Amino acid sequence: MRKLLLAAVLALATPTTSQAIVSLGLRFGVGLPAGYVYKDSLYKDGISSQIPIQLDVMFGAPRLQFGLYVGYGVDNINTNTLNAGESAKAATLRAGLQVTGEFLDLGLVGLWGGLGTGYESIQFVLDTPTDSVRTTLRGWEFATLSVGADLKFIQLVNVGLYGSAGLGQFGAGTVENSAGSSAGGLGPNKAIHSMFTIGLRGTLNL
Repeated sequence: MRKLLLAAVLALATPTTSQAIVSLGLRFGVGLPAGYVYKDSLYKDGISSQIPIQLDVMFGAPRLQFGLYVGYGVDNINTNTLNAGESAKAATLRAGLQVTGEFLDLGLVGLWGGLGTGYESIQFVLDTPTDSVRTTLRGWEFATLSVGADLKFIQLVNVGLYGSAGLGQFGAGTVENSAGSSAGGLGPNKAIHSMFTIGLRGTLNL
């Protein structure tokens, strides 16, 4: 009897070949940072906002899917913190695993939620009149919670709004300039940061 119950649970939890789909998703939005890059260094003092692009590759049943994400964000510099003659640029890379599921189907509209975790790296380049300093910080994005509403025009394509809130911590970094480079862990200077994003998501269901 136990074997029969286990087989039934697995059959319900695992999509059959006819049910299983692959979904390719593309997200585009605007993100606002909060918290600290490291101790006593506010995220928003260096980065005022972010323009993220994210690719989702998911597999599973139509209403519950597992997969991975890869994201790249162009970071907008807070120029108020720069001195005269200085310029800067920054970018963020994210990659990890996630699960998404549709929790309410209203016919033309579907409401969904997702949870992801993975790797995050930010690279900040500061150019001064005398030198160029490249700082790279790496760490773990503990969790990113996403929610959204999809308009299901046709079976293969969904388009809609989404919002997300991510929580992470940088644990190590590298600093490079004309004198050389140094690397190490942040140790007691670690701090928690977050990124709040709103934007559009489109998915192609194959």
